[in-house]
Amino acid sequence: MSGFTLYGNGTTIATDPPHYGVQVYNVYVDVVRITLITGSTGMIEVETVVVSSMPADIRWSQGSEKIIFNKETWVRDATLHCRKQAGVDISTNDRIRYQGVDFEIVDVIDVRNLGKLLSLTLRRIK
Repeated sequence: MSGFTLYGNGTTIATDPPHYGVQVYNVYVDVVRITLITGSTGMIEVETVVVSSMPADIRWSQGSEKIIFNKETWVRDATLHCRKQAGVDISTNDRIRYQGVDFEIVDVIDVRNLGKLLSLTLRRIK
């Protein structure tokens, strides 16, 4: 299949292979699900990687962006944008692991309610 050419205002943009969209996902993250099980010494957290190497875009917060949820005030660390993975429901019970650092998912937003794009508000776990 050949590429395409766009003409406008004296400018010509041509491509050789077809490009169906611009890649905006610049990092890869893991979605980790924490499950509590009863062991001989009490409750034990078991981590399961639900999605490995998920392409995403992270927007790091500038300055001090404060968010208030149920009278709890905290500083947002980042907002992650990604595509919804088939067969996986990402919730606030999951965590995001990026470069060995875990982030708590505070809020999950289905962008435009289409079931295709997600916007996750993240807070670093210390």
